Amino acid sequence: MLIDPHVNPGDLSPEALAKRIDEAQLDGVVVTDGNRADRTEAYIKAIESVDLWAFAGVELALEKGTLVLIPEVADDAFFRATWSPGPRLWTFEAAAELIADFKGAVVASHPYHRDLESALVDQVYALPRVDAIEVRIGRGHHVWNQLADTAAAHLSAAPLGSCGGDLERLGDGLTVVPGDNLTQKGLVEALQAKGTLPVTFQDASTPHPRERGIERARTRREEGGDDRRGPRRDDDRRGPRGPRRDDDRRGSRRDGGRDGGRGRRDGGRDGGRDGGRGRREGGRPPRSR
Repeated sequence: MLIDPHVNPGDLSPEALAKRIDEAQLDGVVVTDGNRADRTEAYIKAIESVDLWAFAGVELALEKGTLVLIPEVADDAFFRATWSPGPRLWTFEAAAELIADFKGAVVASHPYHRDLESALVDQVYALPRVDAIEVRIGRGHHVWNQLADTAAAHLSAAPLGSCGGDLERLGDGLTVVPGDNLTQKGLVEALQAKGTLPVTFQDASTPHPRERGIERARTRREEGGDDRRGPRRDDDRRGPRGPRRDDDRRGSRRDGGRDGGRGRRDGGRDGGRDGGRGRREGGRPPRSR
């Protein structure tokens, strides 16, 4: 089953969100409204009405980064709970206290998603618990994804693909979850068992950074050779490299200097030490007793 575990409906109506998900050809999504769950039931019903799978979740906007909570049981207690910290965003300490005893799956949004105003970055390592981490967001940012992969491996968290709550990228990053008939609890168990596979679908506008550099250089050459490095000049001041001359001063100094120096040092040491001893032994008169 192909799902997106982090879909924030934003200002869309339930019917409009269901249409967007259907057009993206997903099998299902986790509806993660921002700091609230009181309207999630309406979105789930609209998505299920077009024969797609829908699961309940909630997005917690932290002062730095975002967490997604997916409950084991989506009941009235979850939908009616107060998930907002008030007029401000969740502090890391308050969120950590909440998720410590949360009965469900704790998902960290892509921690190195630098396009956002704030991201978890290395603070993801300080979370008291994390069951899954979004490691693919379908934006071509390979370095960011590698850092997220490292965090997921270090924390033994399930790797996920997602749009990261951005509906403009819906369908670019997805998660393969085993099973064709998942329940809310079954999804949580799959995340906690690390039985997921992240995948991305990207168009040609987001190639690997190295490929982008090669393409830019090729375009400059095709448009007139405006390569900043420029062609190599025929009259290169360095000149062509010819055969090494026999009287190369550098070679003469190295060969003659080193050998000669050793010779002088060896001779000086041997002669000086032996001669010195001889002079001292033969030059000094015997001491009288």
